[in-house]
Amino acid sequence: MKYEIEIPLRIKSEQNISHNWKVRAAYHKLQRETISLHLLASKKPKLPCKITFCRIAPRKLDSHDNLRYALKWSVDCISEWITGDARSGRADSNPNLTFEFDQKYGGPKVYALRVTFEECDKLASENISEK
Repeated sequence: MKYEIEIPLRIKSEQNISHNWKVRAAYHKLQRETISLHLLASKKPKLPCKITFCRIAPRKLDSHDNLRYALKWSVDCISEWITGDARSGRADSNPNLTFEFDQKYGGPKVYALRVTFEECDKLASENISEK
């Protein structure tokens, strides 16, 4: 089964910006709370599954470094929701979760995060992890 949710959220690259730790912590908290609220109305996918994160914004980020780092908090929040494991660094390392990252042009002042959940059967998940 495949379904997606779209969250109105501005995902910023933080890798090349130096902010006070309080500013960064407040941004991360807002991001996690916004995602968590949208997940309340969603059905948890069955494991194993593939999750595609698509950042929608007027400008693209460097897909090698900045995109993955900008989506780190989103990956952590959704992984914890699916696995129920809130221990730091554990949920997103679950072998039954596979992550992909993408970005699309959203037009001027259009920001969102589109998360696509795709449940995989056991055989398909083994093929994905071998690549």
